[in-house]
Parts: sequence; C-alpha cells; structure tokens
Amino acid sequence: MKKTWGKSPENLETTLDCENVAARWKNSVGKLADVRAVDDVGNYVCGFVYYLTLEHFWKRGDGDKKVVFFHVPWLKGEKELDRGKKVTMDLVRAVAEVCRK
Repeated sequence: MKKTWGKSPENLETTLDCENVAARWKNSVGKLADVRAVDDVGNYVCGFVYYLTLEHFWKRGDGDKKVVFFHVPWLKGEKELDRGKKVTMDLVRAVAEVCRK
C-alpha cells in the first residue's frame, strides 16, 4: 500500500468554503430540491474518487484543494432531468462565486 500511496495523508479535506457554497446554492435552488452540504461522501467509489481528486491537488503543494463532490439521485423523465440540470448549474455558479472571492 505504501508503494502505491507514498506519503499521501490518510485524510484530506477541501479548502473550499462549502458552507458558503451550500448557502448560496440553497438560496438559488429554493424549494426546487433538497440541497445541503455534508462531509461524508461514503466509503465506496464516491469516497475513493473524492480522495483521489483531493490527493491530486495536495500533491501540487500549493495548499489549494477547492474540490466538491456532488451526489446526484436517479432522475426519471424530462421534467426531473430539467430540474436536475438547473440544480447542477446552480451548484456550479455557487462554487464559482465562492472561488472568485
């Protein structure tokens, strides 16, 4: 395992202000969807992908790890897909706004 992961930390955290992102996102989405910030992406593929992404930025060494992981529920039909697109775009906007500051 050490050969694969080297000196990578066991735990890594985003440097993105997720509470600020979540507040902006929730404000723009309104009652369209239940959106929230949580710090547990799980232990399977989601957690692995999130860790690998954080590790990539950690290896750059500049201390900046603005990474977010977004769980998307199963969407059925055109109406749900359209709602999902809006919710996703609102998240991207919220992240961009927070990163600009």
